[in-house]
Amino acid sequence: MRLRHAAALAVLGWYLMAPGNQFAHDAAGGLIPTKWYRLGSFETEAQCDQALKALKTKVAAAYSKQRKSGHRLTFQMGDNAECDDAKLTPSLSNWPALKLN
Repeated sequence: MRLRHAAALAVLGWYLMAPGNQFAHDAAGGLIPTKWYRLGSFETEAQCDQALKALKTKVAAAYSKQRKSGHRLTFQMGDNAECDDAKLTPSLSNWPALKLN
C-alpha cells in the first residue's frame, strides 16, 4: 500500500455501510445480507450520522413514491444502512464502495 493511501485510510474514521439486495437464510429462518457496500467515508461519527439521516430520507421518499403509484415495493439501496467505526473493523476499507446518485 502506498503511503498516501495509508494516510487517507487513517484519517477516515467512519463508514456509511448498507446491505446489498442479495440475502441468505440464517439458522432461525430469517434473512441476512450476503454483501455490504461502503456508501461513504467520514472523519467523525456526527458526519456519518448526518449522511445516514439524509439517506434514510431518500429511501423513505422512494418507498412513498412506489406506494402512491401503486407499484410493488422494491429494494432500495441504502435501506438498513448504518454507520460503523473503521477503528473497530479495519477490514471495512476493503469492502466494495458504491456511489449513490
